[in-house]
Amino acid sequence: MNEHLKTWARHLGGVVAVFAFIALLGSVALNIDFLNPFEQTLKDFRLTDLYFSKLRNDSEIERDTNIVLVNIGTLPRDEIAKQINILSDYKPKVIGLDAMFDGPRDEPIDSALTAAFIKAGNVVLACSLSHDTLIKKELIYTEMWRPIERFSKNVELAYANMVTEEKGATMDDFATSRVFSPYETLVEGKAKPKQELFFSTAISKRFAPKRVEEFMARTSQDHLEFINYRGNWNKFTVLDVQDVLDTNFVGDIIKDKIVLMGYMGEDYRALTWDGDRFYTPLNPNLVGRTLPDMYGVVVHANIVSMITSGQYINKLPSWLNYLAAVFIVLFNVVIFSFIYYSEKLGLWYDVCTKVIQFVQVIFLAFAALYILDEFGTIIETGLTMLCIALVGDLLEVYLAISSNIANTIRQWKIKRQAKDAEQADLNPNNTNTITNQ
Repeated sequence: MNEHLKTWARHLGGVVAVFAFIALLGSVALNIDFLNPFEQTLKDFRLTDLYFSKLRNDSEIERDTNIVLVNIGTLPRDEIAKQINILSDYKPKVIGLDAMFDGPRDEPIDSALTAAFIKAGNVVLACSLSHDTLIKKELIYTEMWRPIERFSKNVELAYANMVTEEKGATMDDFATSRVFSPYETLVEGKAKPKQELFFSTAISKRFAPKRVEEFMARTSQDHLEFINYRGNWNKFTVLDVQDVLDTNFVGDIIKDKIVLMGYMGEDYRALTWDGDRFYTPLNPNLVGRTLPDMYGVVVHANIVSMITSGQYINKLPSWLNYLAAVFIVLFNVVIFSFIYYSEKLGLWYDVCTKVIQFVQVIFLAFAALYILDEFGTIIETGLTMLCIALVGDLLEVYLAISSNIANTIRQWKIKRQAKDAEQADLNPNNTNTITNQ
């Protein structure tokens, strides 16, 4: 074989070895108890979290005055009804109520809330989907939890299930809320499949239907969209419980705006474990987090703000990320192979490769953060960084093994040739016969 072809065959073999090891590593389940906390912490970290929590200049991000957050606290249903009645007097474009009303209460209380829904006429009420299953590789839900009928028939229902990126993980696993599903498919019993909108999507549709149409057209096949967080409650107009009940606000902040009602605790400014709170990329502690940093209704506000403003986060296709990883590994294999076989640099292989790997990881991190900041596009760097981190040591092992195998084959051939020559010397007649022929 041509020496040039042998070299490239060795390079490609190195690339295959790296990805084969990573695939093997990913298929092995490591259930080591003392490593579980570290594993969970690192698994939930993303480079984009660093951008949102540390690098982005929040002072340059304007407040979204189209969204008004209303804290319902621990109010009973009839008091929530009073809030809705007061708010609807000022003609908001839509009222989203992020609350689950489980079962009936006293007749006067439920009647008051029903009347408030009817009076407003533009309430989107949260419900939830359950019992998901895969049918022809598509995620299908088979049940929807709804509030009592007298509420349901006077509002628009939209599911408020929050999802995670990690397969099999839930928000109860202290996962970070980075993505959401704009819509899902519901098949109840023998009914036809029906598209159900996410709570934030349904609210946005009432406020800016054309924006939602554009947004739905760009949604990826896996139904997951990254949340472009504007900020916490301080990036929106906030009315506390008594602010609404005492009409302690100017009506202009409500008229033709989006009102999002939900639980925000006794003090919405405080960080607590209390109630409907989530970890987000804005959390100041990137690893080893303690307190969740954002109420669920504020997460919805960020999603609504993203959709209605058209400021989405794009994501490179998976195949492009894989292709980039392959080319970067190939580049490293070529460079590291040269160092490995070099008479001068070979002795410094570990030092040279580690320096090159470190520089590449830093450069890739800065490039990914720059692209996110300038172009609003996320590059999944996890696989590529893992490849860069492992390629030096894996290639060294691969080259050592392949060299040993090549030497073994070479020695076997030499011994075989020597044996054949010895047999030829013992049988000169056979050699002469072959020569004469």
